Amino acid sequence: MSEATYPRLSAVIMPQHWDLPGRPEGASANLLDAHRQTSFQLAGDLRLLHEGMNLILGLVQDSAHSRYRTNAMAAALLLGARGFAGISDATGLALNAAYGSCAPVVRTACECIAAAAQLRAEELPVFEEWLSATLRPDDAYKALDAGMGQFFAGSTVAADPRFSLVYRGVSELARPHIGVSLALSAPDSSRQTLKPAFGDQAFHFGWAQLTLGWLLALCDVQLRLFGDGGGVFNVSTEWRSRAEAYARQVDDALGGQTRCRFEPVNTDLGPRWLLSNFRRQAAGAPRRLLL
Repeated sequence: MSEATYPRLSAVIMPQHWDLPGRPEGASANLLDAHRQTSFQLAGDLRLLHEGMNLILGLVQDSAHSRYRTNAMAAALLLGARGFAGISDATGLALNAAYGSCAPVVRTACECIAAAAQLRAEELPVFEEWLSATLRPDDAYKALDAGMGQFFAGSTVAADPRFSLVYRGVSELARPHIGVSLALSAPDSSRQTLKPAFGDQAFHFGWAQLTLGWLLALCDVQLRLFGDGGGVFNVSTEWRSRAEAYARQVDDALGGQTRCRFEPVNTDLGPRWLLSNFRRQAAGAPRRLLL
């Protein structure tokens, strides 16, 4: 491997700052109302999300010097960029009440953030093996052969309790389970009446709060994993202090007793998932759904 040649990592192309998705123009009344209510009722979460995303972006900007352009940095950026984009995309989905689409996006973001951390550290040889062979011409298909580079960072997810809980939860919600579909597509149903809402764009406080909670957790996870990069990134004392303060704010936000949660429980019938503090409006009576 010492004689292997690798593509050179160029200067990173990145925006100067990250902004929350704006109000959709020409949208339906329900969608506009969902964006307005999310922005108002969950303003604290959105403010924290804005701060966390810009802390991540700031660390990458601070590491733009050529001496940080290593194979480890390449591994962190290729996968980390997808995790960052997933958080950004899921924010837009949550603001537009597209709650059913959030879990698959968040699940992918989880996997990419974990892979970015593991590949730039203990699994760097795996990344370098792929890197040494990638983007070579394939004569049969007249194409550049990038190679799939299949990888899953299970140990990084499992090592962090909050990360693991988010990943396990969104993995269940991303699947076509019937009970999950009820909670997403007919959340106001009762034993007497099923109330499906096809193509619904109405605001739901519980789903919005749960989704933004996942995204805050992932911001905190990506900050911690990038910050513990072992010299891969340029981690200044000031940045680390801000990241630690941010982590405390996220802990406070996610630790509220009235926050909507999706947690595993053990029942007489075996492992299940409990959706707590689930309600259409913040002032509504909280419900629990056992899935």
